[in-house]
Amino acid sequence: MSFQLYKWSIFCCLLAFQINNGLCSSINGDTLRLDINSSYFSGSYVEIPVTFSSAGSVFAVDMAFRFDANRLIFDDVVNPAPGLQYLFYLNPNDSVWRFTSYDPSGLITGTPICHLRFFSLSNEACAYDFGSQEGYINGDSCNIEIQGCMDNVGFGDVSEGLQIHVYPNPFTNGLYVESPSDTQIEIFDFHGRLICENYTNTWIETTNWAYGGYFVKVIDKKTIRYIRIHKL
Repeated sequence: MSFQLYKWSIFCCLLAFQINNGLCSSINGDTLRLDINSSYFSGSYVEIPVTFSSAGSVFAVDMAFRFDANRLIFDDVVNPAPGLQYLFYLNPNDSVWRFTSYDPSGLITGTPICHLRFFSLSNEACAYDFGSQEGYINGDSCNIEIQGCMDNVGFGDVSEGLQIHVYPNPFTNGLYVESPSDTQIEIFDFHGRLICENYTNTWIETTNWAYGGYFVKVIDKKTIRYIRIHKL
């Protein structure tokens, strides 16, 4: 048996035992996160970023969790961090998705590890779609947080009092973003790449932008809102 296969077999057995018996507990402040508010839809497919916080460099990340198969169908791991070596496995007998990875160069806090792509039967992904979970950073038990909610209209946690206008939509050579001065604005393409940020009450030149869909992410002290826009 190869070392990689041996490691994978031990990992699957260990996580299956822990997640079924609830024996793991966090021993430090390291945290893995599935931030659904930062995810994005393409049709009925949603890609959820996996990030982490840790005091030092991270070389190994392992995790496992259940998800509601009546609402989400796992599709693939996409946009892995450069140099990341990984394996994943979904056992239909216990409905637990497992992931193990290694990066010889090390990752620093805030680096996206990868995106998890699901097909959403409800055109929505929320934290309540995920059940029991376990996470490990550099082999040590860590916190794992799954938070937020998003639908394929492009909205996350919405506040009635948040005033923002993005126009014209669809747009061609330019875009105007109008919002309160204390909000943070970020614009992403459909692949999750940051196009520009901190634009508010200003005209944005978009002549060189590729045609297609984008998301405007609006953040204030309490809420996050996503607005879907399109360039013709």
